[in-house]
Amino acid sequence: MIGSHAIPPRPASRRARPTLPSPLTAVRTLVVARSDSPARALAQRLIDGAALEVLDHAHTAAEALTMALAMQPELMLLDPGLKPVGAAELAASLHDPLPQIVWLTHDVVRRCLAAGDPQRVNTALKRLPRRRLGVEVLHLMVLAHGRLTTVDMAEVLWLESPDARHPLLLLHGFSEQHVLHRRLTGLLEDLPPGGMLRCQNRVAVAPAHVLEALPHDKHGATLLLDNGTRLACGPQFWPTLELALRALDTPVASADEPSAPSRWSAPWRLDTPPDEGSTR
Repeated sequence: MIGSHAIPPRPASRRARPTLPSPLTAVRTLVVARSDSPARALAQRLIDGAALEVLDHAHTAAEALTMALAMQPELMLLDPGLKPVGAAELAASLHDPLPQIVWLTHDVVRRCLAAGDPQRVNTALKRLPRRRLGVEVLHLMVLAHGRLTTVDMAEVLWLESPDARHPLLLLHGFSEQHVLHRRLTGLLEDLPPGGMLRCQNRVAVAPAHVLEALPHDKHGATLLLDNGTRLACGPQFWPTLELALRALDTPVASADEPSAPSRWSAPWRLDTPPDEGSTR
């Protein structure tokens, strides 16, 4: 018909297509528990209730660290009663990027399995907060010349992160230096509160090993350590560190006093703000 309009085609149906469930990806997992430990049974309950790819079983902290370095697991099922090197010390010694740690306790396992199907259990495992066990980390395990070495934290005077872009720490002792592939912030969270305190953005010091401190007006302080090392403490970190030193009865000298120790005389006195890049 003249003047008529063509009927537009009917739009295609926009009914939602059924969503197919995404394939369940097994989480690469390392189990760390003695074969005779009750934690091994708890680990098996999680393995049965979740979607986990068990890479291997470690019986000691040394085995676990060696396997973790080689296998890079996403998840670590960890026995809190691990001996002789404790579970908390193993957790602090792991290299970045850290695996998600699941403490094998009845409460943790029960809460995760309560999530339901394997996919949800996996999600619950990944969302567990990283918690300290409330025990002191007395030792760290580090690689030295291709072999694992146990470092007594009581012998570590200060920590240094040479490059903020990379997870690498230098552990400075009285006469030895060790390397740990961790970031400073993460390690400080794993260590007992107050055991190591920042004195610069990329440097932390053990207050127990500070022999004496010399404050500088508006410029922080200089710290003299037990082995003669001198560290600069930035003004933003000095108030917290000063409180810790005074609680330990560590001498806090004054440069204005006539009796100031001779060891603070030039060239060791800092008359300029400490350089955050300097560690000595």
